[in-house]
Amino acid sequence: MAFLLYSLLSNIWDGTSGTYMGKDWGTMSMLFDMYEVDDRLEVFYFMKMNEVFMIDSINEKAAADRKREERKNKNSRPSGK
Repeated sequence: MAFLLYSLLSNIWDGTSGTYMGKDWGTMSMLFDMYEVDDRLEVFYFMKMNEVFMIDSINEKAAADRKREERKNKNSRPSGK
């Protein structure tokens, strides 16, 4: 249930840096009600654990992609000679 509900939350991205900030938790109560979740604390715990892993994973990949792009751009610049 935690993974299903987590997947239904929208993502939040920082517009200037492109960093993944996590999920928008504003609709949590509605989702708990819609899916008639009994043990909300336990489901919420696993959702937050999943978010921690997702934030780390997405931001690590984005940082690696940025570094790769910077190296590519640096190597493609014409030399001053």
